[in-house]
Amino acid sequence: MISSPRGLADRTSGNGNPFAALASRGFIVSMSSFDRDQVSLQGGRSLLRSRSKELNMLGCPGKERVGLVRVLIGKQFRFEAGHRLDGLPEGHKCGREHGHSYLVELSVTAPTLTSTGFVVDFGELAPFRRYIDDGLDHRFLNDVIPVPPTAENIASHLAAWFTANLEDSLGARLVAVKVWETATSWAEIRVDA
Repeated sequence: MISSPRGLADRTSGNGNPFAALASRGFIVSMSSFDRDQVSLQGGRSLLRSRSKELNMLGCPGKERVGLVRVLIGKQFRFEAGHRLDGLPEGHKCGREHGHSYLVELSVTAPTLTSTGFVVDFGELAPFRRYIDDGLDHRFLNDVIPVPPTAENIASHLAAWFTANLEDSLGARLVAVKVWETATSWAEIRVDA
């Protein structure tokens, strides 16, 4: 049974499996490893209590642990591009045409690992790399992205592209896209399930 102190109704899938809702949100669950009464929503976050089997795979032998059971992977991509941000106060340095060495980090999860133990093979993210190379690298972003090309909007644009073009074919779910304009300045889009 899945319950919540916030008063959320118990949730089960059509076949009575309460774990289907968690699995569809990126949690790795196994009916052979979890007891139904050990899963609850606390403060709006799902917590799983498990013994042995699944946690042994994660390097936690012989201990009962409570926590989010989800595996994320991340991959970084780089590109060079220019932009100009309109509507800023006169003299603002970002109002002039300038460029950045952008760093993009993609975070992905899946409801289960593949038979080889991957969330997704990093090589399967190649279409995302190609999109960045062909569509953004060495471009003037004002001509490419239909909104002001801030780090926030670039992250949102890349998240939308990934979701529309890769998510279903990979069997994985986008968790976040982070875009750095400089080594110390970034914006992140988190995709909530």
